[in-house]
Amino acid sequence: MASIKKFLTTITIQSFGSGAIFLTVFFIARILGPDEQGRFSEVKAFVDLLVVGLLLGLPQSFIYGINRLHIARGQLSRWSMKYGAVAIFLVTVPLWIVPFEQLNFLPIGKLRFSDTLFLALAVAGLIVHGLLRGILLTADDGWRFSFITILPALFLFTAITLLLGTNWFDPILAYAIAGSLSAIVTIRYSRPFLSELSHNSLPWKNLLSNGSTTFVQSIVMAMQPVLTISLLRRAGGGYDDVAFFSLAAYIYQASILPLTMVAPLLFNRWSSAKTTDDVAVDLKTLAWPLIVIVISVGVAWQLAPFLIPVIFGSSYAGATRSIQLILLGVPFMYIGYVGMPALMAIGKFRVNAMMVIVRLITCALTLFFLLIAYPGDDRSEQAAVAWTTAELVMASMVIVVLAKYFYAPVKRAADS
Repeated sequence: MASIKKFLTTITIQSFGSGAIFLTVFFIARILGPDEQGRFSEVKAFVDLLVVGLLLGLPQSFIYGINRLHIARGQLSRWSMKYGAVAIFLVTVPLWIVPFEQLNFLPIGKLRFSDTLFLALAVAGLIVHGLLRGILLTADDGWRFSFITILPALFLFTAITLLLGTNWFDPILAYAIAGSLSAIVTIRYSRPFLSELSHNSLPWKNLLSNGSTTFVQSIVMAMQPVLTISLLRRAGGGYDDVAFFSLAAYIYQASILPLTMVAPLLFNRWSSAKTTDDVAVDLKTLAWPLIVIVISVGVAWQLAPFLIPVIFGSSYAGATRSIQLILLGVPFMYIGYVGMPALMAIGKFRVNAMMVIVRLITCALTLFFLLIAYPGDDRSEQAAVAWTTAELVMASMVIVVLAKYFYAPVKRAADS
């Protein structure tokens, strides 16, 4: 009962974060139109990729290290803040050296010095937030963790809202504000840990061993929207194609948001479990919501043609089919989000990494084939088909792997 209450609290609080993301996209779409919303989506995809790349998979490794290796939280917290300062230079220098203008990715095409600085501040702030958030989870997985989790979304929405309609409106600036404020508030909530002293050196070999595969997994997942947008642009797509696809992707991700909210809690719970039998019981329980999800997808398919133009405006009517197609992947996505924390909890980080790599390759190859074979079709719809196909492949792999590690041992024990 306590776990259910905790999950409900998490979903309730973090719903404000999902609402903030939705309102951010809604305001940009309604006030500025598809072109500006497409540009915002490209900036978001690039920032997400930079953050994931520099996090190195450490948040999950920190949780594993605290729960299993008994590493002091204060030691990890102090290191996280130092690394955030270093990240400013790790972002600034490459953006000035690498000729990104040769890439067909406009937000990083020609950057002014202020743009580079804002990107660095955004990424550094979100890195500090992400690392400290993982540490905080091991001490308090209640409302404080949920509140810390939604900070970037809340601050981004606030920044976008204040900048809309002014000469200062810029998605990069908004991200800089959101990242910086998120880091400041998270540090404030982490102050109790900073006094924890430890004279032991950090076990970087163990942390990076787990973190390396988690890093690969995370960066591959972050690359999927970036690669999709890049292929759409190189195929001749404009900001409207990016806007339609990104809107479908936002709705797609929002539909599974309750699970993404509790996934860290599941990982924290399962990584502390004494046997895989306990995890197997939870997995069986979490299979039942699939029925509700499938029914909900069917209802959403029917309502989409009526709701999308009403909510986002008539200029977004063309995104309806993309949204319908990508929603077909939600049940498969659910399976992945349930299965991957379970595998991480028993140390199967490399298995997860390999599966998300296959998913990315499936998505890229499917989209590449569709863009070549059917050049006259709607590009955003082709991207939606590619994503759903990739999630189907991913879900199939997750089911097979879960059966191997959680249910085959149970069956063998029962037979004996």
